[in-house]
This record gives sequence, C-alpha cells and structure tokens, in this order.
Amino acid sequence: VLIFFYSPELLVTFGILLILTIGSIFALKSKALRTFIKEKILQKYQSKFKQFSSTFHDLIHQHKSALFLNAFYTIFRLILTGLAIYGIFHYLGSDVPLLETIIINTILMTASFIPLTANGIGIRETLGVYLFGLLGVAPLISVTAYLLFRITNYLFGLILLPHNLRLYF
Repeated sequence: VLIFFYSPELLVTFGILLILTIGSIFALKSKALRTFIKEKILQKYQSKFKQFSSTFHDLIHQHKSALFLNAFYTIFRLILTGLAIYGIFHYLGSDVPLLETIIINTILMTASFIPLTANGIGIRETLGVYLFGLLGVAPLISVTAYLLFRITNYLFGLILLPHNLRLYF
C-alpha cells in the first residue's frame, strides 16, 4: 500500500497501528485484562467466548505446521492469481511489471473483504482500474482484464459445481 499511496501521514498511521497491534497482543496475554473484558465489556455474551483463549493458544502452540501451511497456500494463491492477471494483461497488449501486478492483486484481494458488496464485486475492479492507472494502464484494459478474470472464476466454479454437489449430498 505504501508503494502506491506513500505519504508521511500514512507512514505514521501504519507505524501507530503496528505499535497498537503489538501492544494489544501483549496486553491480551494478561489474565486480568481478559477477565475485565469478559466481565465488563462482553457481559451477557461471555458464554459465547468461553474457552476462546485456550483454543487460541492451543492453535498457536500445537498446530504451528497447519498455520504455516495455511500461510504458504495463501501466499501461493496470491502469486498464482497475480500471474493469471499478469497473463491477461500481457494478452491484452499491456506491459505491466509482474511484481507490481502481484502487489496490486494482493491489495485488491484485501480490499474485497470490505463488506459493501457480495464478494467485493465492483470494489476490486474499481480499485484495480485506479492502481493500474497509476502504472499507465488504460482503464479499458484494466476493466477488461478483471472482468475476464471474474468470468473465468465463475465458469471454473460452474464446472466444479456438479462435483461439489455430489460431495455435499
């Protein structure tokens, strides 16, 4: 994000958020703070969070290999999706750098988590047009690339639908 939206204010904001995140993680290790949160903040919902802390610690301490495997698959997916978008741009006649394509695709996947539309439809494409526009890609090519990618994803899902239905039932 800092590559495309660099400003001193944003850098300071990221620094503050990083410090707050690390501080929160260390603060939540305190049993007194967790008890305060359960009794004063959660109150009537505390039964829904029963054993959350122990489950979270078990996940971190006993299932490190699964967490690393999940991180590996996530990074692999981001790179593979970036390569697919890079290939679409290449076939549309636009020369974009591979690393920037992967970085932009990662930003777009993160932005699609914003719960404004189903599966981030429209958010990803609009932000993609803007970010690739910063690299000199024409908006028409960016929209076409992301629409082709979206259509391909939906067709692939449609092809796998009978198999998934068979597994479900």
